[in-house]
Amino acid sequence: MKPLIRRNENKIKKLFVIGNGCIENGTNPLETLITECENLNTNVFRINATKIDPMHALSCLAAEERMFLNILLASLLTNSSNGHYYTPPTIDNKPGFLKALGAMGSCASFRLEMGRRYLEDKNIKVKDKAKEILANLGLFEADAAAVTLNWDNCLWNIPDIKNLTHLHGRCSDPMTMIFPTETINEYYLHSILVEKIIEVLNSLSNEHKKQNHLDLFLDRYFIKDKGYKNLFESENYLNRWLNEANEIYFCGIAFNTYDHELTNSFGMYSSSKTWKRIAILSRVNNKDLKLKSLSGILKQNPSTIEFINTSD
Repeated sequence: MKPLIRRNENKIKKLFVIGNGCIENGTNPLETLITECENLNTNVFRINATKIDPMHALSCLAAEERMFLNILLASLLTNSSNGHYYTPPTIDNKPGFLKALGAMGSCASFRLEMGRRYLEDKNIKVKDKAKEILANLGLFEADAAAVTLNWDNCLWNIPDIKNLTHLHGRCSDPMTMIFPTETINEYYLHSILVEKIIEVLNSLSNEHKKQNHLDLFLDRYFIKDKGYKNLFESENYLNRWLNEANEIYFCGIAFNTYDHELTNSFGMYSSSKTWKRIAILSRVNNKDLKLKSLSGILKQNPSTIEFINTSD
């Protein structure tokens, strides 16, 4: 289990929220993997994932995992004829159960492979201009902290960033990587639900366990190492730093649907928190849209938000 946080004991004065827009080649491993999966007819995706935005494709994969988890729970916990709950749970529809378990194993394998590719890709790096601007704004100071939704290790590999949290996991521990539309709370609830059916999972033959990726399934839902605790800790430090900081900088954040957890965290503080400085770093062609989005999230007049142009 790899850490998602590093920190010193300083009270935070500056908070930097850093997204994929600061990263060069940040989606390449994902796009390449999706293309290979489709070309090999792996059936990991129930759609043609090469025809849509890669983040949309991951949202679909997350929905697929939920669907198969629901099938597992339904086949174990309810009787299809009368809807009553079994105690202890038994397999009501074994073929459907095994098919769902195998499909979820394939999804977990995709997540593992995606993490490996992000970890090993040497072409992913922080954009030079973004790094220069962030450094000048104080990112490397002892009382500064960074929070990111990125899975790559670009920021983690910069030791000058003293306080850092990966809110949506990181590639060094692929099962912590939260896909678009997934949430930290969802991970925790899934781990509780899955614990309820472990007895039946363990009753499968060794051959069934091997064929249906049981070990991957257990890793995926943190039955072995309780990895969701790291995700909760990461979220707690975001909230702590939000409360402490009096300056906040947004760099490379698109304010898309998959940023909803981050958006909500800032919205929770916007009514009671006053920041001395709010700045957004972006290309000039995105200025109006970014200012509008951030002013809505923080409930601020756009004129109070500083815009820093990162265009070359």
